[in-house]
Formats: sequence, C-alpha cells, structure tokens
Amino acid sequence: MEIDLPEVVAEVKAAFELYEKALISNDVATLNSLFRADPRTATIGDQFMFGPAFLVTPVTEPGANTRRAYLPKAKWYDFWTGTSVEGPRTVDAAAPIEKLPLFVRAGSIIPMGPEKEWSTEKPEDPIELRIFRGADGDFTLYEDENDGYNYEKGV
Repeated sequence: MEIDLPEVVAEVKAAFELYEKALISNDVATLNSLFRADPRTATIGDQFMFGPAFLVTPVTEPGANTRRAYLPKAKWYDFWTGTSVEGPRTVDAAAPIEKLPLFVRAGSIIPMGPEKEWSTEKPEDPIELRIFRGADGDFTLYEDENDGYNYEKGV
C-alpha cells in the first residue's frame, strides 16, 4: 500500500485542530474525569473522550502498527471494524498510519454525512445514523438555515 504522506500530515493537522476546538467547547474529557470509580484511568494521560461517544487513542510511537488501549467499564465498539468488547480491559488495537484507534461507547448514535468544508457546500442528505447497541442512548439532530444560531432557539 502506498501512503500519501502530505494527505496523512493534513489529516493529523485537522485532527489537532478539531481537538483544540473541542477543548475550547468542553467536548473533550480525560478518562479519569469521566470514569472516576476506575483507579486505572488516573494514570492514563494519552487517551481521551471526544464527546460522550468516542474514546480516542492517539498513536505516539513512530512506526507503530498496534496501540495498547484501556477500555473502561462499558461495552465498546471498534469504530473501524464494528467488533465489540466489554470493558474494563486492555486491548491491542490495530494502528495503521491511516487509521487512528477509535472506540465508540455502546448506546451512542453517530450521524455520518458527506464531507464538507462549509455548511452550504452541498446538501446534508443522505445522513447515515450509526447506532451502537448494548446500552440506552438518545440523540437530537439539529438542522437549520446555515446562516445563524436559530437552532439554539429551537427554530
């Protein structure tokens, strides 16, 4: 497989920009802040939750093909393969350079749509909802005019 290094660098840069925005909006949390009853999370500083659904496990070792990841007590799904595993446990996650090890907590509902650079670039449809079974979950989808903050008012 040939790797397009500029594309990988661009994706890593985009991931860090997303992480920075999430920090500002309080969408990122350490494992210890969300799983306080689990003493193992107190020493994990290189994994984090992105919103309530995603457990992000960055690869920090150059040339790594796998990454040990700790999954706190819950049912977790590998985002890329759909396989599930019950936590708490440590797993060896596949970590090829083009895919970040990413886990989704059971009960999550994840909307997926076309890639866009700005909100009115193309229609939202189709929107795929990925439902990760195994726990209760809920989800609200907001659609607005793309030109303001009326969605915050329920308009």
